[in-house]
Amino acid sequence: MSTMTTTHTGTLVAHLSTGLSCHGEVDIAVAGQLVDDCRAQLDDLALPAGSVFVVDLSGVTFMDSAGLEALLEVQELVEEYDLVCRVRRSSPAVQRIVELAERSEQLAWLDVPSRPGLVSPA
Repeated sequence: MSTMTTTHTGTLVAHLSTGLSCHGEVDIAVAGQLVDDCRAQLDDLALPAGSVFVVDLSGVTFMDSAGLEALLEVQELVEEYDLVCRVRRSSPAVQRIVELAERSEQLAWLDVPSRPGLVSPA
């Protein structure tokens, strides 16, 4: 699959051969569409079981609780396809909402947070 880009209000999502990359805002306005887009992408990719699917959030400038819930849904969806989901959260906006919601342990992180106090599972 070649790189495909979808745009939503304030958000750009690049669908890559090994995952997706979000830029801009991931909030209630785009949360449902993000999950739907990911489902369609997983259907198109047909990756072998056990492959790693990376959700790169390093370009996210804002994320609310709906965006975080969508991220959790994306992770579940990826796992339903027998894939391994890893999330890159290098964005301070993502770190902030994860820290506030105390949901860090529910996601499989690819990177270590740069702020003290936010724990990253191994």
